Amino acid sequence: PTVQGGQTSDAITIEWREFGVRLNFTPTITNIGNIHLAIAPEVSSLDFAGGLVVSGFQIPSVLTRRASTQVELREGQHLAIAGLMDRTMQDNVRKLPLLGDIPILGALFRTKNERQEATELLVIVSPRIVEPTNEPPEIPTGEPETWDWDTWLAPDASESRDAPPGG
Repeated sequence: PTVQGGQTSDAITIEWREFGVRLNFTPTITNIGNIHLAIAPEVSSLDFAGGLVVSGFQIPSVLTRRASTQVELREGQHLAIAGLMDRTMQDNVRKLPLLGDIPILGALFRTKNERQEATELLVIVSPRIVEPTNEPPEIPTGEPETWDWDTWLAPDASESRDAPPGG
């Protein structure tokens, strides 16, 4: 959410924005049958440290990292794109009031936790050219097929494992 309005207005409206991972791509087939891809990955997250407080409510800002590239592949080739890295470090100190501030002895009355986090986006693309068919798609009938995830995630060593539907 981002705040809309100003110092002169008593009313505050909130504009909601999407955040998370987004992958925009535009495939086109070239004259020689290759696949041209325009790829634009984007990663955004909420930043409470860079936000503001309005009427007692904390409104975060949105941090966005993005890239774009174009590539031409033959059918069956693979492309891996990595990047949009983010590293965060957070220090948290807990202490007993007054006792934790005493030089040398204060270390006995306080704890310090450090947390480091690193994220990176990895996109693997295997483009395929799909020819349209003249047949209309089948209309599903009956009960949908169910999948037993427990069997797929922890199969018996003697059984072969098929991929789950759609994945």
